[in-house]
Amino acid sequence: MTASPAASAAPSLRDTSVVRTPRWIWVALASLMVLAGVGYAAGIPLGLVHNYYGPAVYAMAHSWEAWFWGAQDTQAMLTLDKLPGAFQLQALSARVFGYSTWSVLLPQVVAAVAAVGVLFATVRRWLGPRAALAAATVLATTPVVAALAHSQIVDTWLMFLLICAAWAWTRAVQSGRLGWLVLCGALVGAAFNVKMVQAWGVLPALAVAYWLFAPGTKRRRTGHVLVAGVVTAVVSLWWLVVASVVPADRRPWIDGSASNSAWAMVFGYNLFSRHTEGGGTPGGTGGWSYLFTSDVATQVGWLYPLALLGFAGGLWWLRSRPRTDPVRAGVVMWGVWLVTHALAFSLGRVAHSFYVEALAPAVAALAVAGVVLSWRAWRAGHASGWLLPAGVAASLAWTVWLQTRYPDFLSWLVPTVVVLGVVGLAALLAQRFLRTPPRAVAPAAAGALAASLLITPAAWAASTTQLGYSGSNIGPAAGPVQSMGGGGGMPRGGGAGGGRPPGGAQGGTTGAVPPGAPGATAPGAASSGDPGAAPTAPGNGRPDDLPASGQPGVPAGQGFSGPGGATRGAGGQPGVGEGQAAETLAWIRAHNPGTRFELAVVGSQGGGEYVLAGGAVLPIGGFTGSIPNVTAEQLAAMVSAGELHHVLLGGGGGQGRDRSGDAELTTWVTEHCEAATDAPVSGLYVCG
Repeated sequence: MTASPAASAAPSLRDTSVVRTPRWIWVALASLMVLAGVGYAAGIPLGLVHNYYGPAVYAMAHSWEAWFWGAQDTQAMLTLDKLPGAFQLQALSARVFGYSTWSVLLPQVVAAVAAVGVLFATVRRWLGPRAALAAATVLATTPVVAALAHSQIVDTWLMFLLICAAWAWTRAVQSGRLGWLVLCGALVGAAFNVKMVQAWGVLPALAVAYWLFAPGTKRRRTGHVLVAGVVTAVVSLWWLVVASVVPADRRPWIDGSASNSAWAMVFGYNLFSRHTEGGGTPGGTGGWSYLFTSDVATQVGWLYPLALLGFAGGLWWLRSRPRTDPVRAGVVMWGVWLVTHALAFSLGRVAHSFYVEALAPAVAALAVAGVVLSWRAWRAGHASGWLLPAGVAASLAWTVWLQTRYPDFLSWLVPTVVVLGVVGLAALLAQRFLRTPPRAVAPAAAGALAASLLITPAAWAASTTQLGYSGSNIGPAAGPVQSMGGGGGMPRGGGAGGGRPPGGAQGGTTGAVPPGAPGATAPGAASSGDPGAAPTAPGNGRPDDLPASGQPGVPAGQGFSGPGGATRGAGGQPGVGEGQAAETLAWIRAHNPGTRFELAVVGSQGGGEYVLAGGAVLPIGGFTGSIPNVTAEQLAAMVSAGELHHVLLGGGGGQGRDRSGDAELTTWVTEHCEAATDAPVSGLYVCG
């Protein structure tokens, strides 16, 4: 039979699942992972430990109850406003190695390096070992991956687990075995416990592509997808179920929820409140251009044109392949992954732009697919092969345009990219048109073009080891862009040129908007899921494996923020010095500390340094400062019972929000307690 025109025009492909991987590729992969690990770890001394999460990890490392619940304090009175999955890993590291910047941040480095290896394994079965090495290199040099690899932000773990899910999916779609798809669903569920509903953003891609392309009948494939979906739900939601079953007075209050509901924290505070207004920046509009703004595209999107070629071109070239063709299945899966996230980021309010790290694996895989498929068409002499030089030229032009948004940052990049691109494209054309091209032409074209495409993102990724080009502890970012706490379009410093912030200070802190900050729905609003529910008592004094006082203090050099945020810890992080927190706790211990709590802090972010200094702290107000986890009546009862004698007002938190909900509690403190004018910190009251 004569092959159809569509089939004959498609690039020839082999079964990549059985292609032998040359030894040099394994050596190159190992070298890449070592270099990536060293580069990522080089940024740890910058100390990007989060003001809010850092003290919680300290508490979790010193109390198993706090560890399980993801509590902010060693007494496990108030959880974080996120699920505890990745923070539990950080806390285990801190428990084993002692709490330090290195022990907290090293798990992120490990996850980032492991993600490079797993993406290699995934693409190797899909497009072969050489393409896999290229995809791993693209991921390793993606700027936002490098920026988050040495930050406490948990998106690195989200990315790693989702790539693992993609690897299991690849095995499932090639074999049609339910076990691999169940593993895929379980890994997505694990990712949910790291970053909640964002992890489910890959489910349309994984489910649809498996149902369309896996071996077996429709009924069988449908059953597999349903079973894997049930596993995903069970693994995703188990912690929420436990938090719902355990009586409220036997567990911490759930931060992020005015009704003390884990479901409201996850689906109200962290999901629906992000989609109640326009897209783009918090409270902003114009979301359709969000991923193409210079602040966002420079972090993850240098290869957007090639990724588009891989998706659209792959669908065209492979349209006549058998239904179970694994290469087409992979193109569809990665393409739907990319489109789903692009829609979510465009339609929602993105509290932190570093969320786009979830795009990085899809961009890397599709960009490499675009090059591989178009290269095969080019070598075969097909007219569609001209998409290769066109796609490369478009990516180079996009790279030059993005880089010129920051003319004062690594100004040598633009001429270097242009020269390498011209040489590479010339060699590519020579390979096509010369009657007998030299054998070195094809390798020269590949090398020059690869260098021209990767040198700019690699340079941006390398910049994250420098103070001033790493973003802030709440908004990690690469290069001179605005902090990743908000939207794109304006370089640091407010001018068109960008560059290092004045004095080399940690850039990007100003204007960063954490989750729940202005522009997000207040936990007490209707979207929280259960407005008006009466708060329950904050706890009943459960035993803890730390004494109420005299706990080990935070090691020297830890960065955190506290009341006023006037001083700095390690890595330029804003915060009250360790000495002042320790001095305040020593003063309290000399002035009749409570039997259960040494200090209550209104505004939990203001209590972080006291947790790090070893204090038995009662945090009040949560991340936003408006969570009613302790009422005036409950505080009065604690004081009357001798459990607490010292309250710190104005302890931070709230992020500028209206804290009128604290008025009753604050009024009670000011009317029934005496200001400690001789204490080392202002705002401290002695009660009872």
